[in-house]
Amino acid sequence: MLPKANWASDSSYLEDHPIACLGFDPAISSHFHVLEYLEGPDGCITAVGIYSSKTGLWNLHESGWNHGVGVCYGGPRGVFLNGFMHFVAVRNEIVAVDMEGKRWKIIPMPDSGGHGAPMIDRTQGHLCALNVDPLDIFNLSLWVLEDYNTDN
Repeated sequence: MLPKANWASDSSYLEDHPIACLGFDPAISSHFHVLEYLEGPDGCITAVGIYSSKTGLWNLHESGWNHGVGVCYGGPRGVFLNGFMHFVAVRNEIVAVDMEGKRWKIIPMPDSGGHGAPMIDRTQGHLCALNVDPLDIFNLSLWVLEDYNTDN
């Protein structure tokens, strides 16, 4: 069991339904991280809490994305890859933060026509996004991020 994260009682942090996920890659380390995204009243991420099994501590980091980021709900999940936790954001982009809360990334995605939220996963060391058009279930889009450093 993880120790309770005692974030400030500031009303800008909503503690009722935090978004949390596990960051673990046994090929790199036996230690794991748990990330908890904290939302403000506008639904945008205001901070992330990061638990490290190595230190046994939670650390709170203010959001480092350059605009308001809201995480999509209802299916899309976090993906841990290259030391970053990735989530699908509501602006048709993938957002990521490293396990120290120092590096923040925004990866734009091709236009999905506004139909549904993509799902993300990893395969063979690449980040992938999949989108099924809810108006035409036979219309499937698949994107693979070939170069993580250039977002191509």
